[in-house]
Amino acid sequence: MYARFVYRFTRCVRMHGLELPHSTVSLSSLLSLALLLKFTPTPRLDSTPWRPASPQILMDDLEQPIVPFYESVHFWSDHTVMSKSRDTRNRLYMKARPLKAGLAKAIDDGLIGPNDDPEARSKILHEEFDWDKDLANNIWSFGPNTTGPNILVNKCKGGAVDEIKEFVVAGFQRASNEGPLAGERMRGVCFELCDAVIDDRDLDELERQIIETAERAMHAAYLSATPRLLEPMYLVEFQAMEPDLDVIHRAMYDKCGHVFKMEEMPGNSMLYNCKAYLPVMGSVGLFADLRAKISGEIFTRAVIDHWDIMYPDPMNAETEPGKMVQETRRRKGLGEMKRLSDYEDEL
Repeated sequence: MYARFVYRFTRCVRMHGLELPHSTVSLSSLLSLALLLKFTPTPRLDSTPWRPASPQILMDDLEQPIVPFYESVHFWSDHTVMSKSRDTRNRLYMKARPLKAGLAKAIDDGLIGPNDDPEARSKILHEEFDWDKDLANNIWSFGPNTTGPNILVNKCKGGAVDEIKEFVVAGFQRASNEGPLAGERMRGVCFELCDAVIDDRDLDELERQIIETAERAMHAAYLSATPRLLEPMYLVEFQAMEPDLDVIHRAMYDKCGHVFKMEEMPGNSMLYNCKAYLPVMGSVGLFADLRAKISGEIFTRAVIDHWDIMYPDPMNAETEPGKMVQETRRRKGLGEMKRLSDYEDEL
């Protein structure tokens, strides 16, 4: 049963355009890749019964690699955006900003979350992440799925917005689950509700109007805050002989990787323990290429370590991030990407 699971999982990995770093498949490798693959909203899986695949099919799967990414922001919103409800009777004012480095991971790791004691959470956010205490005390939600690495806060004074809180939160869950660039999940984004003008009195109508308006306002705020993509990064640990280190360095550099540690193996001055960061996208085919180029053996292990910002602008279709966005939109059938003006309204 385990062997069959490994085979099927390996095929799934390859269908996503990824590669297991070595031929010996460990449980930790499978779990690391499973963690990565769960962030792909539309994996290319078939519903046919399991059967062995030919080498040609697996090679075809690698021709169009699908590597998941997050949607994030790089700066604060350059202005407060405003979106109206369909009936024009309600208005929401929003801003977006990036979470401070380390906060998204702290949320991932369960160090900060929706079930924390509010006072204790506020203290951590203030002391470790420089949050204003009042802002930290007004967190409305984490998202997506109420536990994700994005935060919604209320900056409105008084309790006038309490009646729409659950509807704004619902819009936040939708917005953070499917960003405006390519319908991918967001990461490391804080949305601030700055003001609200509410005129609808019917609760059912208010719910319908506010959820949609909140999602539009957050997408507008996102696009006003310098959008960026985040790509998954491997931590690659490998052992290699000294004569092969230059080849490995060049190969990593060509794939936008970075070797940051090299140590001689105790008792063997010719063998080195090395560590590198490597984009998952760049890992496709790399390990096989290295084994073909170097004279000795190379033993590798790769796990998802963190997510790095991609430059430049993903809204420019001529850039590499822009091409990724366009390809993802085509694959999902999303049509032409909307602009800020499609989400933001005027008084």
